Amino acid sequence: MKIAIVALNGSPLIDSRESRQIGGLETFAWSLSQALARDRSHSVMFLVRSGRPRSAITLHGVQVKAIHEPLRDVRQSVSKSMEIDPKAGRFRIKRWNPNLLWQVPTIAVSKLLFKPYSEQDAIEKSLQEFSPQILVTLGVNETSRQLGEIGKRRGIPVLLWIQSNADLEPKLYATEDYQDKYGVTSAVAQACLACCRSLIFQSQAQQKQFQSLEPTLRRQSAEPFQANLIPNPVDANRFALGAVHPLRKGVLWVGRADRFHKRPLLAIEIAKLCPEVPFQFVLNAGEADVRKQVEKELPNNVRLIDFVPNESMPERMRESRIFLSTGSPEFEGFPNVLLEAAASGTPIVSLQDFDGFLAKSGAGKAHGGDVYQASETLKRWYESETEWNPRSADGCQYVDKFHSLDAISAEFAQLAEKTISATR
Repeated sequence: MKIAIVALNGSPLIDSRESRQIGGLETFAWSLSQALARDRSHSVMFLVRSGRPRSAITLHGVQVKAIHEPLRDVRQSVSKSMEIDPKAGRFRIKRWNPNLLWQVPTIAVSKLLFKPYSEQDAIEKSLQEFSPQILVTLGVNETSRQLGEIGKRRGIPVLLWIQSNADLEPKLYATEDYQDKYGVTSAVAQACLACCRSLIFQSQAQQKQFQSLEPTLRRQSAEPFQANLIPNPVDANRFALGAVHPLRKGVLWVGRADRFHKRPLLAIEIAKLCPEVPFQFVLNAGEADVRKQVEKELPNNVRLIDFVPNESMPERMRESRIFLSTGSPEFEGFPNVLLEAAASGTPIVSLQDFDGFLAKSGAGKAHGGDVYQASETLKRWYESETEWNPRSADGCQYVDKFHSLDAISAEFAQLAEKTISATR
């Protein structure tokens, strides 16, 4: 079976020089790609986007191909500093950057001299060379919309793996002018589900969300959805059980700078309530004002880290005594990082639970959003082996039983084969 998995922002997983930001969605897609490729009856392509022209390579049995968007880095830099209204033909400076003096003319000249770049055309060309039997896309977004259109036009089935609870926000499908916090519009979301009729959910919570949406979606299209539940996998070999409690140090938090999703400012509040406990925050790029506020309020017991390469994250997780989660279930979906912490034997202190994972696994505890209660649990677990040991052992056992990468990739492969057969 020829499977193409598209995760355009996944290039830092292949080459850490590409970017200093790695998301859970991309990590998930790359792990799945490698697991599928271990079965030699599958040929797997992992499609990413690169800031420079790159030759196709084979890595861990996966064919990695990159589409190249000219001047992408320049355009992204300009978009952070300028806001353009295409209808009015006006622009507004949001934040002055002297680089705009050369960046704006460079973009203008490229538009005059070169054919306009089409990401969808670039994706389709790469896929055409590989000739996949099935396409896999992650999350409700512009990329999934493009993949859906390509699949529909070429008669290739598309599996859309829901990645965030925000993907199923009712306003995206019941209104015409809604835009969520990730920038996804109603038009993109509705077009995405109009083309991608085979869905995979990470959790029972997402399955229930979708069931409440179905009446609205049926009014938009009579074609039925094929909906499936497959839990997120974790590579237990990569995130193997770490050292025993006395040899571990510090609390690890991982996320991006924002106010609604990962919420590092809540993690700062918890760290302030635990002044004797050392923390490490791996803070990816996000909202600039949130980053500044984190830096301003950073207590002495928190070390801020901009970037940890993907290959170094297992060691970082295994060396930590506690993993702290301040993510919001409204936007988070099911966080892979919880599975990684559990597989590493690292107990989890969280503000919220996700699909009942912490309650079912025993890997950690949720606190209903209560920062003070979370800090009290963290301090108690940090010092007590009696509290720490069972959470460490239970988390490992649970993910090995219910979230094995090889078992779940085999389950996915069966679904993919079934989907291909149904479209013949």
